[in-house]
Amino acid sequence: MTARRASNRDRILQAAAEMLYRSGYNGVSVDDIEAASGVSKSNFYYHFPSKEDLGLAVLSARRDVLEQLMDATLRDKERSPATRLAAFFAAILDHQESELDRHGCPFGNLVAEMTEHSERIRCFLSGLFADLTREIAEVIRLGQVTGDFRDDVAAEDLASLALQTLQGMQLIIKCDRDPRPARTSGSVLVELMRPSRRDEKPAYS
Repeated sequence: MTARRASNRDRILQAAAEMLYRSGYNGVSVDDIEAASGVSKSNFYYHFPSKEDLGLAVLSARRDVLEQLMDATLRDKERSPATRLAAFFAAILDHQESELDRHGCPFGNLVAEMTEHSERIRCFLSGLFADLTREIAEVIRLGQVTGDFRDDVAAEDLASLALQTLQGMQLIIKCDRDPRPARTSGSVLVELMRPSRRDEKPAYS
């Protein structure tokens, strides 16, 4: 019984993740998710008391994926701070290219759609972005000590700029279905964070 329940829950989550990503939270009904997952209404509500609870579960699963990307990039202490940040940007874009026809960042999509309608989802997303900003700031702060990054701007401000740039890049990819300009923007941002060296030619030129 436990295995079947877990399987049904996973089927609901998988169907919901794909449908919410493609059509948006408000563009998908519980009936749509039930039909796509092949579970009954009673089984759906056994696992998820509401559509909002399902949305939060989908976001939590997506956060787990983000944590794995951060483990492999931002938290990789074998790399220099600048390399860690550049690798994180590249990993996010690689992941978006491979996922669901490039429908944008699932977190950013729900910010635009749901923050006025669900306080629980808004708080989840606000906390996620705050945690991510802190992670990026820690890498930048270390880079300011090692000389990888300029130290005349607060690490928190540079981290906020990096996150906003990343979200903007993902929005442009969603619109244009072309990740190449976004990859250039990520490289440019990392270079702009470096200390000024007037005699060096920018690496992104």
